[in-house]
Amino acid sequence: MKKKVALIIWGLQISGGGARQILELALSLKRKGHHVDIFCVDLDREKCYPHLLKQLKVYPVNESTKKQTHHLAKYGLLQKIFNIIPHFINKKHNLLQLRDLIKKHDAKVHYDFFNYHETEVYKLSSYFNTSKNFWMMNDLFINGASLPETLYRRWTHVEFRIKYRTKINKTIVLDNINRLIIRKYLHSDAVVVRSGLEQKSFYLKRVYKPKKNLSILATGIFFPHRRFEDIVKAMNILVNKKGLKNVTLSIIGETKTDLQYFLLIESLVKKYHLESSVNFLGRVTEEELKNQYKTSDIFVFPNSPQTWGLAVFEAILSGCVAIVSRGAGAHEVLHDNQTAMLVDPESPKQIAKKIEILFKNYHLRKKIAIAGQDFVKKTISWDKYAEEMLSIFSQN
Repeated sequence: MKKKVALIIWGLQISGGGARQILELALSLKRKGHHVDIFCVDLDREKCYPHLLKQLKVYPVNESTKKQTHHLAKYGLLQKIFNIIPHFINKKHNLLQLRDLIKKHDAKVHYDFFNYHETEVYKLSSYFNTSKNFWMMNDLFINGASLPETLYRRWTHVEFRIKYRTKINKTIVLDNINRLIIRKYLHSDAVVVRSGLEQKSFYLKRVYKPKKNLSILATGIFFPHRRFEDIVKAMNILVNKKGLKNVTLSIIGETKTDLQYFLLIESLVKKYHLESSVNFLGRVTEEELKNQYKTSDIFVFPNSPQTWGLAVFEAILSGCVAIVSRGAGAHEVLHDNQTAMLVDPESPKQIAKKIEILFKNYHLRKKIAIAGQDFVKKTISWDKYAEEMLSIFSQN
């Protein structure tokens, strides 16, 4: 039986994992013949996967291509304090506008399910039938970008337990890391559903051979949990202490979301005199990202704490060997020295050691790359993700 699904998220303003997940879910459900509408507060059709948005019905409260700010990140401490009240009043106002927008469409469509993605928007669950409410919790944001934001998030944990826990039919997470966080902070339980991957455009059948130069890639919007400093410190060990001058690192990611963090990483590169070994590529197009995956040898994902990690599987499918932090949910389905290489969180020395091993052992690099690619091809897809999500929706 065909279903009518409302997918709800706060913002579709940048090309990131959470945005990709909800858009790909919508497309997969649509291909299966279901009616899907997406609702959000903020929408930027130019910056958020325009090729995906063109195929979907998206209803925003605010649509703009102007520069967006994130969680008061651009303000100094005093400005953050003075702006905290209007900031959260505006959040509440936007949430109510989003509620009214969804209700308007629900009156005509009569949705079977409401699927809330990420935080904030799950608060709309109190306005709809509990049996229809499903929350996809990608990140609980235990530590915010600022003191006001952190305090606000911790208040929402209490608020959830008091007000919203009984309004949500099922909470869904991408990994066991977040299932434990849900239990600890929200005193609730969750079901794990692994995220998907668009296989066709990322897959590359490579010819592996010994190389004199190794290219390393890292990606992610600049936020502290990306732990880019761990890769830079690993590069310092490799280049300045081990003398591996023919190893280069490229970092892809929007730098303006947390400019202070980007400047910190940039200062480390200068401190270690790695300007000729480390390149910042900034925000790139989808095609440029795919090309970087397909021309890189090693993909490093030091993120911690990190929900899942879609980029890990994109890189593996493209033929890279992935070095993945155990602080990221993606590591839960990977096996060390078999389908990827795993390291402890905040461990530059371990990252450097793994890269050195791969640099010196071409056969191991080829073996892990092929095994990892085979694993991803067989187990990670958006259609599988959509099928599992729909199965949970329909269990009532």
